[in-house]
Amino acid sequence: MMYQNLTEFKSAIPNQGRIVALDVGSKTIGIALSCTTQTIATPSHLIKRKKFTNDANLILDFVLEQNAIAIVIGLPVTLDGEDSKTTQSTKQFARNLSKLTDLPIYLQDERMSSIISDNVMKQAGMATGKRQENIDKISAGYILQTTLDSLSNL
Repeated sequence: MMYQNLTEFKSAIPNQGRIVALDVGSKTIGIALSCTTQTIATPSHLIKRKKFTNDANLILDFVLEQNAIAIVIGLPVTLDGEDSKTTQSTKQFARNLSKLTDLPIYLQDERMSSIISDNVMKQAGMATGKRQENIDKISAGYILQTTLDSLSNL
């Protein structure tokens, strides 16, 4: 089931267990993973996009390997909170993924996640090419950490 309301999502998941986050880009999907106490998000890896079925299988294999209890997907809304073409594409990806799993899926507003992630990498002295390579998985970590922090404040 898909959720856009955090309170409803929280009531659908156990208090302990790993959560996987996705930053769905046009060429790659960044993946992050929480600790079992749902307090710390860690960027994990990237999937180079191919076809949805292939991408979904790789994601769900990872979810299964990690014994994840839920999935968070970054929702790229515009700065004023409106939907864009990318928002609609991401919602469709989430709907399609939800048909393949019974795990709760939460759509997290990801405004500014790429900019913030790029700035963090820049401050860490990472070269431009490396930043571009890693932006989606770092953003997935940021999206997940935002969700975890919000969950802990409910």
